[in-house]
Amino acid sequence: MKEIYNPNPIISVFIEESEHFIKPVCYELIGKAKELASNNNMEIFATLPTNNPNLNLDKLKYLVEHIDIYQYSKNTNLSMLDYRDCLIDHINLHKPMIVLVGATALGRSFAPRVAAHFGTGITADCTELEFDHKYGLIQIRPAYGGDVIAMIKTPAHYPQMATVRPGVMEIPQYKNITVGSVQFHKINYIHEEINILKRKVIKIQGTKLENTDIVVLAGNAIKYPKQLEIIKQLAKLLGGEWAVTRPLVEGGLAPHDRQVGISGKTIHPKLVMAFGVSGTTQTLSGTSKAEKIISINNDENATIFKNSDIAILGDWEEIAKGIIKKLI
Repeated sequence: MKEIYNPNPIISVFIEESEHFIKPVCYELIGKAKELASNNNMEIFATLPTNNPNLNLDKLKYLVEHIDIYQYSKNTNLSMLDYRDCLIDHINLHKPMIVLVGATALGRSFAPRVAAHFGTGITADCTELEFDHKYGLIQIRPAYGGDVIAMIKTPAHYPQMATVRPGVMEIPQYKNITVGSVQFHKINYIHEEINILKRKVIKIQGTKLENTDIVVLAGNAIKYPKQLEIIKQLAKLLGGEWAVTRPLVEGGLAPHDRQVGISGKTIHPKLVMAFGVSGTTQTLSGTSKAEKIISINNDENATIFKNSDIAILGDWEEIAKGIIKKLI
């Protein structure tokens, strides 16, 4: 007979380490957990599997009430099954009501296995989270290709689990007054079903979309490479970065790491200048965190106008060239 899961008022956050640093999405998850916990008398716990004996936990210890550290030997290569087992053990120890995992390559691989172990559900790639006293965690994410926003409730099964896309939550703005407790679990074995022969770190020259103050966004009105060069030039003159919506990636005009939206990146700059962007839910899910949006479109019924701080009706190319002329 399966044991009844009686949840405690705890939100557990999985902490992912990469290259001896804690990934930023983990702090974003803690920031959201603090927001959910502050009005609902809940505690925030964390679980961290690591083979780094010298990992700096000073920041983390002042953000959560408790940390379970699963300490592997220094040269151990952990597989998704090891991460799975650590989180399962943490959940069995504390019976959290909610478990949050970053929607990284690692998180997407092992978190569903944890959910399956407990016979609960998991919502992938959430862009927002809320808490309801009747239903618990409300998991929010775009669905049907980004055309609708789904609000998913799982009141009958625990823990309530979600993976959250990096970049969509805010970093916590305050720390706890007291330091959280830390418990070490020394692990002397690894799973042999997956045998990692070698790991090689490949440095990828990424974009700075997530950290820039200004993004010039090209929409599906941009059809040709010469037109995209206008967007790139304007972004450079403004000291920002350029980005595109999905049709430009699918059309081969830009790489995927420049895509903004549900199947691309979520950005939170001070300003987005959107040229020829229609404003689908797919795209808007990636720009919703921007402080200001200026949109330029020749379609007076463009959806993006309803979600802009300043809407300019006109030919995007003519206006972009005019701005460039002023800046040169």
